[in-house]
Amino acid sequence: KIIGRTIEETLKLTYWEITPEKYHDQENKVLEELMGTGKFINYEKEYIHKNGNLVPVRLSGNIFEKDGEKFIWSSVEDITELKKADEENRFKAHLLSTIGQAAIATDIKGIINYWNQAAEDIYGWTKEEAIGKNIIDLTPSESTIEQAIQIMEELKKGQTWSGEFKVRKKDGTNFPALVTNSPIYDQHNKLSGIIGISSDITESKKAEERLVESEAKLKTAQSIAQVGSWEVNLLNYKHSWSDEFCRIFGVECDEIIPSSEAFLSFVHPHDAALVISSMENAFATFTNSSFSFQFIKKNGELRHATTEWKFEFDHNDKPIRIDGILRDITQQTKLENETLKVYKEKNSILESIGDGFYALDKNWNFTYWNKEAERLLNKKREEVLGKNIWEIFPDSIDSEMYKKYHEAIEKNAVINFEVYHPAIDKWFEVSAYPSSTGLSVFFKDITDRKISEKQLGELNANLKKHASDLAISNKELEEFAYVASHDLQEPLRMVTGFLGQIENKYSDLIDDKGKQYIHFAMDGAKRMRQIILDLLEFSRIGRIEDTENLIDLNDIVREVIVLCQKQVTETKAIIRFENLPSLVTHQTSLRQVFQNLISNSLKYHTKGIAPLIIISAEETETHWQFAISDNGIGIEEEYFNKIFVIFQRLHNKDEYSGTGIGLAVCKKIIENLGGKVWLTSVPEKGTTFYFTIPKK
Repeated sequence: KIIGRTIEETLKLTYWEITPEKYHDQENKVLEELMGTGKFINYEKEYIHKNGNLVPVRLSGNIFEKDGEKFIWSSVEDITELKKADEENRFKAHLLSTIGQAAIATDIKGIINYWNQAAEDIYGWTKEEAIGKNIIDLTPSESTIEQAIQIMEELKKGQTWSGEFKVRKKDGTNFPALVTNSPIYDQHNKLSGIIGISSDITESKKAEERLVESEAKLKTAQSIAQVGSWEVNLLNYKHSWSDEFCRIFGVECDEIIPSSEAFLSFVHPHDAALVISSMENAFATFTNSSFSFQFIKKNGELRHATTEWKFEFDHNDKPIRIDGILRDITQQTKLENETLKVYKEKNSILESIGDGFYALDKNWNFTYWNKEAERLLNKKREEVLGKNIWEIFPDSIDSEMYKKYHEAIEKNAVINFEVYHPAIDKWFEVSAYPSSTGLSVFFKDITDRKISEKQLGELNANLKKHASDLAISNKELEEFAYVASHDLQEPLRMVTGFLGQIENKYSDLIDDKGKQYIHFAMDGAKRMRQIILDLLEFSRIGRIEDTENLIDLNDIVREVIVLCQKQVTETKAIIRFENLPSLVTHQTSLRQVFQNLISNSLKYHTKGIAPLIIISAEETETHWQFAISDNGIGIEEEYFNKIFVIFQRLHNKDEYSGTGIGLAVCKKIIENLGGKVWLTSVPEKGTTFYFTIPKK
């Protein structure tokens, strides 16, 4: 059956007639080994089928003797289907390795046994890192671990699961993925594992959110502006109306079928002929147009509206669609009518106002010109009434005023602007109000204000220059302080050196009073040297290069505690801190800040009470705020600013040592880092220093 022959046909053949030539050498070696050693054989080859095709088979055999002769016994298994299955599995494996989606397979316990290239690209773990790990420990985000466990339980029951799922990358970032999980069965139809296909949908989610947001903004904008949109598909004459279009007519879109007839049903009978004529003309000529009309809402309210539209054409210039808008102009129409009425009734007011005023009809002809306009523009009323504005002021054609007036008419919106009239050398502030009859214009002389603005601009420029000069001066002062303090050290060393020589060599010649004077001089010189060193340190702030690195402030505080260990031990101080952040900043500078503030808290403690120092940090949107609190002697509020001034001290050197530069150094460092420093304090209860460091 395997080689397509009967037993009788087969017994007439030699073994080599059903074995392809490419296997002859292999077969001879196998037969020789079998005959020589009698070892069991098991291998794969191909037989020639009667139809000429090659049939893959698996052979297993042995040798036995009968009547003194040796025979070979062999069983033959057709493995055609197995080979096909192997080929199919190889194809599937290749397919999974090349698709753009992550393919991850696990056993029923969730242990990963397959991880394709896309999974490496999407999740960040290499195949070597992922295989052997539990899927629950690797891909779910912290917020979806419980959900992942539930899904695994469902999959173990033979169910499938698909949907959006928040996962995480190797670097800890989370992202949304579209995931499909399915059970895997072995040849015995027994559940053997799970395969999941996933893809990163971050960009599609963002696009979806932008689309939803855009649609919401459009609806909001239409609602606020009372503008609805409509569309007619000229290929099937299907109409569509926006929600705001329906709302203007006082109906819900799901209670009416959009059509020309439905639109006309809302038009006031007095305007029906105009509307129908305009629509017929538009459809006949395919021209963009607009018209205003009255309509009656569903509740019977009479309103005013305007509609305008444009045609869209295909590449053959065939009209395919009309896009239009509908605007409720009831309030605008009412305002125009009331404005006109007020204009007529309050003509005397226009003559008494401090602004120049004139009115233009739709043909740009003057219909009104008040007395202030005569004064400001040097034109008598008789010269302009009934005349075209661009004939009276030909130099204004294509000017800013010309463009703004046309913009007000075209957009039917109030336009405010400033304009210069070179002919009379004056600046005017202009407000143009469009109406159904034309344009109303108010203007006032702002020449003095513009001159003041120019002078103010020049003053600001001077201030900027002075600020720049001041910055240069400050820099030069810092350099001077550095050089001066550096150069002062040598003569000071000479003074202390010679004083020491006098004390050593002439000690027996100098009485106690003289020795006391030398002691005072030596002590003053030492203090002067310390002041010079402090001044040097202060001048170096911002000058010494200190690269920025990621710094763990917990480590910084620990270093400072080690440096202050003698004070900590002597005072039995307790210093508490935890969960301080890591910042990208200057390590040396920030260590100096913490060292100075902690050292101050240790120094200015209440006698007989162990210092308690608490260091904390609070994160805001733009910066980190740090607080260093103690239970020390405190500071009176009147000295809050004085203590940050260099060499300013609140106690004499016999009470507390130091030169009074530490807090000045802190302030300068923190301000150089872009932050600020301040304090709160209650005398005899303690002090809290605060400072901020901007985020990067």
